[in-house]
Amino acid sequence: MVDARWLLCVVLVTSCQHQRAPTPSAGTHDSAGVEIVETDTPVWKSTSKWTVDAEPFVSIGEAEGDDPYLFSRIEGSVRRTDGTIVVADGSARELREFDSTGRFLSSKGRRGPGPAEFGSIHGMARCGSSEIWVDAGSRISIWSVNLEYLREFTVPDNIMWPLVCFGGTGLLVKRDIGSEGDFGGEGEPPRNTISFDSLHLMVLDSMGGSRHDLMDIPLWAYVYVPKGRTLYGIIHPFGRSTLLAPDGPNVVIGYAERLEVNTFSRTGVLLRIARGPSEDLTLGAAWRREFEKAALVGPEKDARELVKIAGDPMPSTIPAYSALKIDRDGNIWVRRFALPGHSTDRWGVFDRGGRFLGHVAVPAGLEVYEIGPDYVLGSETDSLYVQRVRGYRLHR
Repeated sequence: MVDARWLLCVVLVTSCQHQRAPTPSAGTHDSAGVEIVETDTPVWKSTSKWTVDAEPFVSIGEAEGDDPYLFSRIEGSVRRTDGTIVVADGSARELREFDSTGRFLSSKGRRGPGPAEFGSIHGMARCGSSEIWVDAGSRISIWSVNLEYLREFTVPDNIMWPLVCFGGTGLLVKRDIGSEGDFGGEGEPPRNTISFDSLHLMVLDSMGGSRHDLMDIPLWAYVYVPKGRTLYGIIHPFGRSTLLAPDGPNVVIGYAERLEVNTFSRTGVLLRIARGPSEDLTLGAAWRREFEKAALVGPEKDARELVKIAGDPMPSTIPAYSALKIDRDGNIWVRRFALPGHSTDRWGVFDRGGRFLGHVAVPAGLEVYEIGPDYVLGSETDSLYVQRVRGYRLHR
């Protein structure tokens, strides 16, 4: 089955034309106890938009050289207030720290099942103001931001990807509950049609003990395609997905049906719905022609061919966005859906109050790990599959 991390993303060009004057407006009201914030037009004017530099201020990683600079599976990165950077290498199973210029300083952790050791690394994220949590398979390994080992706990469930913690007080975990329709984890899945894999979400406390149910969510839009004697399950290139990101003690969930995000408490209470300007997301002939002409390689090309074999089942709309992040000031960023080949990705930004501010252009292909007050930190993989951690200046 294709790894969910290569899901196609496409810059959205809307065909919706607003008839009103282009002045920002945001309406906020309560409905059944839920705060609803609706923004008709972006708040930013041309002179107030945020921008991201096209060239990185720091780049870490080489095709050849000393071991600390060779990455084979980057699983996360955070930047400290002094500019030093921590990188989790999933293959070496260690945490590496570099100075603000990208010079290697030290590494922590090693292979193994014991304290401060990693049997595997599947993700790393800042959790709360002073801790880093590492998804070590069936364990969460907890370190200070300065890479002092603190503690760990065993996780009896599957850890959510990306790792979602509640400000250092708890962790989101999941249980697969199959696909919608007749396939519920038993028997054959529906073939040559779009279906959603679903998850049951639960919350653990910060020691892995007490657990309570949160909600069920649809996850990825799949197509199961028989080819010869093999049944392939692929993420549909135009299928939307449910995205999650931690927001202090809460979690933000985006269903990508429109430019909208939802904030829930850790007990599952819907606190806020934030909506951006209305747009036409219809998947029309122009989108399909562009998709057919796109220069795709690897899994993306394979997915396009398998969709053809399945008879080209298509959703009626494209997703509004394909990635979701919360910056360190509490603003919500969503990467707009885009086809390959563009020089930048377009990220829409909601502020802490739920107003839609506008869009920020970020270098295309950057897997964003962290957005700080004046930087965007992520990883890039070149055509030779060399991975690098890169930081870009953010100007607000």
